[in-house]
Amino acid sequence: MLLRTELRLALAQLLGFMARGEHIAHACALRQASFAPSDKIRRFLQEQARQELMHARVFTTAAAWLAPRASQCAAQLVPLEHYHVLLQAALARKDISESLLAEQVIFESLGEVILHRLVAGLARHKLPVHHVCRRMLVQEHAHHAFGDRLLERAIDTGAVSREGLRVRGQEYLLLLETILARLANLLAVLEEDASTYFTETRRHLPDWLTADVSAVARVTPLAAGNDLLPQ
Repeated sequence: MLLRTELRLALAQLLGFMARGEHIAHACALRQASFAPSDKIRRFLQEQARQELMHARVFTTAAAWLAPRASQCAAQLVPLEHYHVLLQAALARKDISESLLAEQVIFESLGEVILHRLVAGLARHKLPVHHVCRRMLVQEHAHHAFGDRLLERAIDTGAVSREGLRVRGQEYLLLLETILARLANLLAVLEEDASTYFTETRRHLPDWLTADVSAVARVTPLAAGNDLLPQ
């Protein structure tokens, strides 16, 4: 397996981003489990937390293998950390509906899209980790479906309204747009288009959430460059 240096660095940085996202998802699922409304939901969330931690370790190891020096870079994607802060605030309020919307529904949708396209790219370059990523993709889909089901159940019982969730979800969606804008230059190195990622992520989301979202046309590389690429 031979990859040019620029491609190895970009792939390592994307895997580093994925590892950070999985750590956020791990911490979120653990916190959700602590105030889950039933034992069945609690067990699912605890298992999700275990899986997310395993995913993070796989991505971290793969990034270090591809580009050891790049994997040690402490650069953080600022809008991702803002997303994390917003999610933590919902968890601090023990708001199960908002946290499910932000993590299992919106954030896992992005993870699914990136993983799906990553699997194809890794297989194309004959990187052995693509088999592991395929298994992770199945688990991420299960996390997303779980969040969808719980939210629809809460809506059906009147515990929460679609309009209330839609309004709350707009801030997360705007941050998602900004995250992809920051990833655009890195994705371009991998011959990927950030706008495609946003479009595909929207397809995974409920229609009532994305009805007023037209941000996809604005997902373009930012003038400041890519936060994840080493300077």
